[in-house]
Amino acid sequence: MKKISLFNLSVAIVLLFLLGSSSSVLAQQENKLFFGVGYNITQPLNNSFTDKTGFYGGHVEAEYYIDNTYSVGFNASWNTLLKYIPPKTYPLQYEAGDITTDMYNSVYNMAYTLFGRYHFKQNDRFKPFVGLALGAQNTEFEEYYSIYQDRQNKWGFVARPEVGTVICISKNKKTNLIAALDYSYATNANKAIGINNIQGVEFKIGIQFNLERRY
Repeated sequence: MKKISLFNLSVAIVLLFLLGSSSSVLAQQENKLFFGVGYNITQPLNNSFTDKTGFYGGHVEAEYYIDNTYSVGFNASWNTLLKYIPPKTYPLQYEAGDITTDMYNSVYNMAYTLFGRYHFKQNDRFKPFVGLALGAQNTEFEEYYSIYQDRQNKWGFVARPEVGTVICISKNKKTNLIAALDYSYATNANKAIGINNIQGVEFKIGIQFNLERRY
């Protein structure tokens, strides 16, 4: 499974810290700023390079509630999509001859997005919402066969409409569960393997904690 790069993780932590620091100036009312972590499952839609469901994903996010209806925030998410191909004979690209081997295809995505959410009429426990996230995505395309490896790294624009719900699990509403389903479209392309963009459906579940001080 592809590990999160130190650079990507550092960017996510710095952005979350800046958002958390700025919120102390904006928020004097309790339960406005939440930090969340969670697990993501991804189903790719438009390519055969890695068409299997990806179970290696996650996210961290910070969400600021402007009021009971609107919220904004920052999200950093990642997933790894893998595919195993049984042994087959391939022509060598950089020297004469053929090679018979199995192959592993891998697509690793790391996305940084800003999002807005609209929260519908809610009760004390459930807060259904719709949202839209926009940002940048970094993708690594990798092929492993025998002792050889091909790799390309691409940046692109990503858009994610989503629908979900927040579930309050504490009496003071400072700890929540969150579940959501989103559709992701990213412009990252790799013409060499026939990928013009990256599309997928993602289910995520996580937990949120209120970060504000008690006054």
